[in-house]
Amino acid sequence: MSHRPTILTASVLLSLLALTGCSTEPGTTTSPSTTAEPSFYTARVIDVLSGDTLRVQMKTGVYHPSESATGEREEVEVPSETIVVKDPSFDAPAPGECGFEESRSYLVTGVLGQQGPEWVLEEDSSVTVELHRDTIETLPETLPEAESEVKLYSINYRNNPASVMLQRGYAQVGELVPAEEGTNTRYSQLNAWQDAGKRTAERNLWGSCWSE
Repeated sequence: MSHRPTILTASVLLSLLALTGCSTEPGTTTSPSTTAEPSFYTARVIDVLSGDTLRVQMKTGVYHPSESATGEREEVEVPSETIVVKDPSFDAPAPGECGFEESRSYLVTGVLGQQGPEWVLEEDSSVTVELHRDTIETLPETLPEAESEVKLYSINYRNNPASVMLQRGYAQVGELVPAEEGTNTRYSQLNAWQDAGKRTAERNLWGSCWSE
């Protein structure tokens, strides 16, 4: 696995709450009733760069009732900045590595449910993902061989991409996930999903690229 570029945590996007105008979506407000960071963001997928990395356009910040000043779910617009996001829970092959095309294609078809391995989103794409604050507390500010900035979020889309990609054998447990002690930890769950992928190695990258 190659190391990823410079990574910034979700707190970077607090500045996105400087709003840009009137809401265009039902149920969306133009200003939050709290200065806390949103529970998660929504973003429109523009392109799939690899099996763990997306280019997205930011849409809204969502506050759960427990984190909203009003005690109700709130959704506020954020500036439509285009950013690159990576899910730290799993690592997929980078461009040029064995399995890159297969992994990227599976994220497109098996996770996002789109047609064709060479699929690229159009400008009017309605594929929207949730970007959640990551719970890893030991993230480095930079990674070796950094070439550009990538923001770090757990990505959700109708399912858990980490679960799907690991169990299908198109990704490995993320290098940034600390090996936790005990049972029922995040690390243990990710490894259980990865083990499921290894058991079907003849049909995925564990057989063609990562044979042990």
